Amino acid sequence: MSRLVRIILLCFFGLQLACFGGGPVKQPKLPPPIETSSLGPGDVIEVSVYDEPSMSKTFKVAPNGTIDFPLVGTLEVDGREPQEVAELIKVRLRDGKILKSPSVSVLVKEVNSKKVAVFGQVQKPGQFPMTEGMTVVQAVSLAGGFTAL
Repeated sequence: MSRLVRIILLCFFGLQLACFGGGPVKQPKLPPPIETSSLGPGDVIEVSVYDEPSMSKTFKVAPNGTIDFPLVGTLEVDGREPQEVAELIKVRLRDGKILKSPSVSVLVKEVNSKKVAVFGQVQKPGQFPMTEGMTVVQAVSLAGGFTAL
């Protein structure tokens, strides 16, 4: 075997060892993801007040993180969980002597405040709504998948 061929083969195997050798890569220990259903600007919620259809309606959280609830006024909901908002409305209705014993529930209809950005070699780079438990594969799928090489 000529010396040039040996050098090429050694370089080839050395390159393979550098790229693929060394055994399995140890995965770093990452903390579990923090999942929250807290509200933010642009989210849409449905507030239901039992036996009070005139007070039960859908609200879009304003850019400043508030909603304007009938007879109660402006409520700060940004960063609060839906059950916290329900309790806040319940207390305001009771303390304002609007209802004696209100029963309030809050249902999140649309989450628009939490987004994931997907950029790089994908069909449609951009920002997409993030859903609870979303994986990287699902986010790439929303971006139309990877582009062809």
